[in-house]
Amino acid sequence: PPGGSLDVELTLDVREGQTSDVTIVENYPAGWTVSNLSASTGNAQDDGSGAITWTTSGASGVATLSYTLNVPADASGTASISGTYDDGAGFAGDTGSADLLVMEFPPSDLSPFDGHMDIGSIVAAGSVGRAGNDWVVIGGGADIWGTADAFHYLYKRVQGDFKMSIENASIVPIGENPTSNDWAKMGIMARQSLEPGSAYAFAMLRMSDQAFMLQYREVDGGSAAPGFTADSAVYLEDVGAGAFPHHGSIALERRGDDFVIFYDDDTGTEVEWDAWTVVMEDPIYVGIAVTSHQTGATGAGLFSDVQFTGTAVPVERWMLH
Repeated sequence: PPGGSLDVELTLDVREGQTSDVTIVENYPAGWTVSNLSASTGNAQDDGSGAITWTTSGASGVATLSYTLNVPADASGTASISGTYDDGAGFAGDTGSADLLVMEFPPSDLSPFDGHMDIGSIVAAGSVGRAGNDWVVIGGGADIWGTADAFHYLYKRVQGDFKMSIENASIVPIGENPTSNDWAKMGIMARQSLEPGSAYAFAMLRMSDQAFMLQYREVDGGSAAPGFTADSAVYLEDVGAGAFPHHGSIALERRGDDFVIFYDDDTGTEVEWDAWTVVMEDPIYVGIAVTSHQTGATGAGLFSDVQFTGTAVPVERWMLH
């Protein structure tokens, strides 16, 4: 968040029985500041203008450079950390990079949503961040499955037919205990209530391959099930023959008692992909759901450009979470 901080660690692994004299330059966003700079071996210097130079001499085993990156209070948008290494003897290259998205946690403006909350039994609490049209929902929980769910939900209260769409959607691991479960999920969920066993329809992505599919629970307290009225081989990118990329643009529409999911193809054309009948009584909820599918861990559902058409039902102040 703006005004927050991020702890960074860079690790140098030296081959067993060898020593290394290497210079590593770590580039951080200009205008940001560094504190708590520490190198386990050698010397590290911050130039105060976006570069840390770490010089080792005779390093062996595992060496680390750590620092705290302080985000200015007026920061916004995206930034990155990157670096290079050079041993002066022909071994040089890039250390890699990490993209940073500066967001307000929690957002002062949740529109078009009404609120957000953990649903079910949660060990790692969820949260919501926003920067303009870019959003993240961070969620824990054992799963969205079975007869009761555990996840974080960013929701809007609605009635009648509606359609909600998002772009650039994906789910990734995040946090001090990032989820490693292939079936961590995010997507657009319509839900009868904010109770764990509620009926729902879920236009979802799974983490392992960002595959897009429909999942549902037909009645409160019933068992969840996947929709199989269409092939579910729709992925974030084109991963091979028979697979269709969705590029992160997905949507959920309610038509009476039918819930229909969509994705955008390579030409930007919206494709109606799957549907299922789930009877819910108005008003209901629609929004973004994220579960880590791993108790105590967290995952992040990233998305942007939320679009909603339909009828919103006012939420009284005492109902907000």
